Amino acid sequence: MLKAIDFDNRIISIDDAICGNTYYCPICSCPLIQRRGGIRIPHFAHRSSINGTPVPPCTDHWHYDKTDWHVEWQKRFPVECYECVITNQAGEKHFADVLINNTVIEFQHSNISREDFEKRNSFYLECGFKVIWVFDFIEDYKKGKFRRYGNKSNCYFWSYPKKPFKDLDFLSKEIIVFFQFFANNEASDKNNHVKELEKISEAYNHFINFSTDNTNALSVSEFIELIKKNHFPPHNTTENELTQKNIIQNAKKGKTIPDLWYTIDYKIVVRNLYSNEEVEITGVDGIMNRDANSKILMGKYLNNSNNQLQPILDANCPIWELIEEYRFK
Repeated sequence: MLKAIDFDNRIISIDDAICGNTYYCPICSCPLIQRRGGIRIPHFAHRSSINGTPVPPCTDHWHYDKTDWHVEWQKRFPVECYECVITNQAGEKHFADVLINNTVIEFQHSNISREDFEKRNSFYLECGFKVIWVFDFIEDYKKGKFRRYGNKSNCYFWSYPKKPFKDLDFLSKEIIVFFQFFANNEASDKNNHVKELEKISEAYNHFINFSTDNTNALSVSEFIELIKKNHFPPHNTTENELTQKNIIQNAKKGKTIPDLWYTIDYKIVVRNLYSNEEVEITGVDGIMNRDANSKILMGKYLNNSNNQLQPILDANCPIWELIEEYRFK
């Protein structure tokens, strides 16, 4: 942890702590030690024992992800805003990475289980706070684990999505999720303006496919400024907006690709009801073309001039309508 309390119950940052002085955990009140080695960032840590007597673990059982990336984010905010202790009506206490303007901001670098993700959201919402998550996917993006697809720059394909996101309603007004794809000052657009963060606006197919809100692609400095001014409105949605969610829930509006397919030599042209893109799919000996490794259904997009096969990422969702069909026999 980066902050502790002293003998007079004052909050002390690790940067201001005096070597040799005793400091205590703000949650469980147990004495802490200062760690100032050359490998990890300076921080306070709980003692495992005192004079040979084991010390019980902190009552805050949450795991806190304290990488350099994590701490750099926290220290962009005033010291009184990070590592704030939040208490619910039952007396349960936890540290919030950042608490500002009635909003909790959580920074996550390592994996987090679905259970822990849901527990933290429930706890903060119960305490009356809105929650913003920032996930570090800089290295994953570099390694190509996220791929843009289709004609829209804000549509992504993620081969192995993390479990915590699968059931989250991204149209929620209380929980906002950002993915950081670039390190600060690492990528820029034509105006040399950095856009490191993208806000998730929609996800479907168990998060294999997701979209971001282009109007809320932000640089780190823009993100900080909006947070300080409390200018994060809820998602802009309209009653008649066509979304993957309501298409999938109402199967009458579309069918899956396998539902539209006949087991003969065949070609069909279908339209995606979400993206409005048309896809041409051809078969060989009655078998749809699938990638040998990923098993993803492949087809030829009608607007693809090089005539190469492209992944049909929503093939198993009921979001397609038949435009044309051709039988070869």
